Amino acid sequence: MKRILIVVFVLLLAFAMSGCGDSGGDGSGDKNKTEAQGAVYDPNPEQNDPWTITETAEEAARGAGFDSFEVMKKIEIDGTTFKEPMFAYRDRTAQATFSDGSTELCIRKGKGKYGTALTDRRVTSEFPTTWKADVDDLHVDCFGKEYGKATVIQWSKGDEAIAATYQGLNGEDVTMPEEVVEKIVTSVK
Repeated sequence: MKRILIVVFVLLLAFAMSGCGDSGGDGSGDKNKTEAQGAVYDPNPEQNDPWTITETAEEAARGAGFDSFEVMKKIEIDGTTFKEPMFAYRDRTAQATFSDGSTELCIRKGKGKYGTALTDRRVTSEFPTTWKADVDDLHVDCFGKEYGKATVIQWSKGDEAIAATYQGLNGEDVTMPEEVVEKIVTSVK
């Protein structure tokens, strides 16, 4: 009886182990990645950037499916002058990022009224204060910790949604004063 239980246990163990390991394929897959139902799991997601980097705003616009994507060449916020943005795109979103190493201004333009994730921040739960600002003929939704000092702004032009996020890269709170909000809104096309 003891031998039968050992044989059954060994068979069950062998059967269970046969489901582990390589699931077939040509064996050429990356050892750090596992593919399941068409999705790829990567244990180092910070190394995978879903954005395609481009040299110009025009290339980012074309990649996102827009006729154009225009942002200011430089902008000053609280004494820091940001110049030479980096451009990228993914899905139906174009992005311009200004950075000085400690703070970042990220401007995104997407298709649809807020249909695209235009900010990585949780505006409805992260910011206690929201308000609307009128800039030219546009209604801009502003999000921040206090009125008049925005961290995130969003607005629409036709079927295009645009957002700007200003944030500290080391966790510090930074905000855009009203005159910066106005400059961004009037400059982005």
